[in-house]
Amino acid sequence: MKPIKKLNIKISIFLISIIIISGYFFISSIIRNDRFNDLKSILNLDQKKLVRDYIFPYKVISQQKKLILQLEKKISQLKKNIKSIDWAVIELQKKRKVARL
Repeated sequence: MKPIKKLNIKISIFLISIIIISGYFFISSIIRNDRFNDLKSILNLDQKKLVRDYIFPYKVISQQKKLILQLEKKISQLKKNIKSIDWAVIELQKKRKVARL
């Protein structure tokens, strides 16, 4: 009896995992494809974002990584611009303005 019970447990675990994985991919296809516009219209934008954040965190993480890279590029460009500024000229201009007053 024990081998049959272990086999039933293994089969049920396998089936449950198949159901969970197929549900995951089904929800993912609903979010991506335009075929299911009626199902999409049930959820408002905040609820869709919540579903994406918790059920598909890898997408959110990849979007955040892209945003971080863009911001890092902007920061490096701004640092280059700051380094290229001739601060001595700016100080002289400030002193001249003060002297004129």
